[in-house]
Amino acid sequence: MRCCACLPFANLQALDETQMLVEGVLGNRFVEPLRIEAETWQTKLETLRSNLNSWTTLQDMWLLLRPVFTAPDDLLKRVLQQEVAQFAQVERKLLGLVDRVQKTPHALLQVHCHVTAVDTL
Repeated sequence: MRCCACLPFANLQALDETQMLVEGVLGNRFVEPLRIEAETWQTKLETLRSNLNSWTTLQDMWLLLRPVFTAPDDLLKRVLQQEVAQFAQVERKLLGLVDRVQKTPHALLQVHCHVTAVDTL
């Protein structure tokens, strides 16, 4: 079974530190020549953080629901036909996204390529 990859704690900590650094640069009185670039990085990092939070929430929900919808219980599949089909469709999209992310693990590239992917799921 494939599963969504979790970011190590050190990577999340590095993201937090980088966000604080950019905020410090933006608060500096000498920032004017770099303001546009610093604001661009602030937006990228905020988007990355938001996507990681959404990804984690989605992963948690998927891990909880997968055993329910993939169980070999025929009664459940008959009673909840639409829900089982919908879960299978979401799971295919999610695992496709996981494969793409694993092939291109550069986080900022993923932000630009898949900004709304988690929302779509």
